[in-house]
Amino acid sequence: MSTAKIHPSASALSTTIKHLTGTLQFSRTCTFPPNGLAHSRRTTHALRIRRSLTVSSSSVSDPLEVCVKASLTTPNRLGDCPFTQRVLLTLEEKHLPYDLKLVDFSKKPEWFLKVSPEGKVPVIKIDEKWIADSDVITQALEEKFPNPPLGTPPEKASVGSKIFSTFIGFLKSKDPNDGTEQALLSELVAFNDYLKENGPFVDGKRVSAADLSLGPKLYHLEISLGHYKNWSVPDSLPCVKSYMKELDTGRMIGSGKAHEGLYVLDAESSSSRQALQTIGMPGLSLLHQWHMRLGHPPIFVLDKLLPSLVKHCDRNNFHCDACELAKHKHSCYPLINKRSLFPFMVIHSDVWGPSRVMSVSDCCWFITFIDCYSRVTWIYMLRTKSEVFSCFKTFHKMVHTQFATLITVLRSDNGTEYIDGDFCAYLEEHGIFYQTNCIGISE
Repeated sequence: MSTAKIHPSASALSTTIKHLTGTLQFSRTCTFPPNGLAHSRRTTHALRIRRSLTVSSSSVSDPLEVCVKASLTTPNRLGDCPFTQRVLLTLEEKHLPYDLKLVDFSKKPEWFLKVSPEGKVPVIKIDEKWIADSDVITQALEEKFPNPPLGTPPEKASVGSKIFSTFIGFLKSKDPNDGTEQALLSELVAFNDYLKENGPFVDGKRVSAADLSLGPKLYHLEISLGHYKNWSVPDSLPCVKSYMKELDTGRMIGSGKAHEGLYVLDAESSSSRQALQTIGMPGLSLLHQWHMRLGHPPIFVLDKLLPSLVKHCDRNNFHCDACELAKHKHSCYPLINKRSLFPFMVIHSDVWGPSRVMSVSDCCWFITFIDCYSRVTWIYMLRTKSEVFSCFKTFHKMVHTQFATLITVLRSDNGTEYIDGDFCAYLEEHGIFYQTNCIGISE
């Protein structure tokens, strides 16, 4: 079963692996003419994040040209090849600028077959000579650009070297009892034991060429077997899992298993609790913290991701101020306590309707009249919207008779029911000034 991990920070090496493996599309993409002479001084997105590297900071006057496999599904994007990623990781660890030549493997161009007669990638141009094979390329880079040193001691060079071949055997296997899964597990157990005694990296605390080779391969193992075999590295191999996901620190702060197309996070695990304690927010429930950390998903999504937490939660009382405010079309209006100088000086009016349910008196509209001084509100039910004018005349007579005063200003929205010819003539006849609210506001 495939797993997803949450990391505390993007380290130099892990950031590069994410960009050159899991999200290959973020790497630099360039198109080249058949003669392959075009150059670009742009660095990869990952490289800009990691080092803000420029060509002038390297001893290389021009970027190194690297032929790589293009994506089969997305035009002008880097394809999926762990051997190519090993070379690119090496270039980045050595701070070397490079240009990618994307090769369409469905129709290999002639210029590429000239520099790589076998039609394989990666191929890199060093000192005007094209070199193939990732082992040969990384060795040549180490000799020509020794700083920083990435060489692996000979006695450690074979560590984890059989993992990839046993992974391919298990991936191609159709018989669950042919021993290929056990062979892979044996290699992973041996690697886990080695890291436990000698880690966090193959060469102890220093990143070496062996790590740059194993990193992309282990990533492919995790993704491929998770997709095709519903298989993942067992939790009983914590050193391998940490090595795969955070080569810089070996620290994993959260995990989740794939279930029905979603990664279900184990909020009860010690690693997940540690993550919340590390960057938690006092005063908030565990579910609310996960809600905020996952980007404010709705409660039914949380129910799928964190069922163990949601089942103990009262859904009706689960509220998030940020979610409610984000759904507002505009900010709240400021509270203004301005009132008119005396009763009925200003009357606010609005019409609402039609309602889908008729009242007992067959009305589906209503109109409100609010005194700006006292905030007293009168509501009149309407059968049709055309009754607004007659209703206002009734209200006007009631004010004059019951309160012995006059209405000075009538204020409403820009509804057409208030600007009817007879309505306007009536207001003018009685000296009532008509005002409207600004367009596009609700108050």
